[in-house]
This record gives sequence, C-alpha cells and structure tokens, in this order.
Amino acid sequence: MRCATLAVSASTTIALASSAMAGVVFNDSATDLPAGGNNLQNILSVDVSHTETSIKFRLTLNGISGPYDNHTQYALALSTPGAATKTTAVWANQASFASNGGMNYTVRADPPYNGRTFFQSHGVNGWSPNAENQNSAIGTNYDTNTLDIYVTRSAIGMAGDGTFFFDVWAISLNNSVFDALSTNATLGGYSSDFTTTNALSYTIGAPVPAPGAIALLGAAGLLGSRRRRA
Repeated sequence: MRCATLAVSASTTIALASSAMAGVVFNDSATDLPAGGNNLQNILSVDVSHTETSIKFRLTLNGISGPYDNHTQYALALSTPGAATKTTAVWANQASFASNGGMNYTVRADPPYNGRTFFQSHGVNGWSPNAENQNSAIGTNYDTNTLDIYVTRSAIGMAGDGTFFFDVWAISLNNSVFDALSTNATLGGYSSDFTTTNALSYTIGAPVPAPGAIALLGAAGLLGSRRRRA
C-alpha cells in the first residue's frame, strides 16, 4: 500500500490537524480533456473546506499513479477580499481570470518536485516573486487519487468571514491550462489561451448548528431551568 505524502515548510503556519468544517464539492466533467492530456491533468472534482486558520482544496484526479508526471502542475486562481490588487491580465501558462474583477492571489502546486508550492500576490508592480512553500502546503494520496492544497486564510485576506471566488487549473508545465474546474468545455490544450469567466465561490461564515444540536441545546437549557427551580 502506498502511503500519503505531505510536504510543508517549517515557516508555513497552517493548522493541518485542526478539525475542518464540512466541505463543498465542485464536480467537473471526466470527458473534457483535450488531445495530448493525461489522467493527471483531468480534474474530476474539488472538495473545498476550511479550519480556523486554513482552507483546503482536495482535488480528485482521474488517476495519479506515482511517480507524478513531471510535466503536470496545478494552480489555484483566487479572487478574495484581501489587500492584494486584482488583475484580469494574463498570469502564466497563458491563463487569466475575468470573474469578480480579476484574481489577486495564486498558489501553484508542483507535486513532482518534493511537493513544492509557490504563493504569489498581485500588487501595483504586478505579481510578486514565487514564494516557495510559503502560506501554502501540499499533500498527495496515491491510493485515493487525491491531491490536497492548503492555503493560510490570513495570507489571502480570509481570516474572518467572507466569500472568495476561485478556479482550479491543471497545467502542462511551461505550457497551457489543460483542464479547469469552472467549465466542462474541452480546452484548446497546448499553446492555447484560457480565461476563467465563470468562477466558483466559497463562503466562510459562522457555523449553523444542526437541527438536532439545537434540540439538544434546548433540552439542556430546560433541564438546567428545572434544576434551578428544584
């Protein structure tokens, strides 16, 4: 049995062991991969969840038998309330983001090379240099065909409640986006441009107790009241 692998920088402050809120699953077509693509570049779904300090994106791929193809990377394109300025200009790999005024943060995940991540924010002078293994981390489980990308909430302006918009891209290294979570259309593949125009969204808010929990709280309150009167 192949075990999961996880690469985290010592300077990355992500509470991986914290209890996560129930996730939201975003599905993608299994038949939208362009010619020349491979299973690693075929995103089937992404499960987004969060803890008090981090957001987790769990990518389910159409097979990731190791070792990883060294020409495949993944990128989170994020449009958040954070201080970084938004842009609709082309980023890398001929990819851009037109939803919600543009994207202001990206995280590139590079599984083949010891599970590196590269964090970038956008400012008046363009994109910041790639910050290796900063504000982000990556984990891989070959047995479940899943890849986890963690992002520190405070680093993208999501320390509190709020909504952010995003897309997840599967990239052929030094080339183009081969699959995007936001669309079921088949992309152009090698040397083709891609723009996210229908981004997905995820909201972090105060947890709402389940009806059963509310009933238990009510019963506990009633019992306490009876005990005080006794």
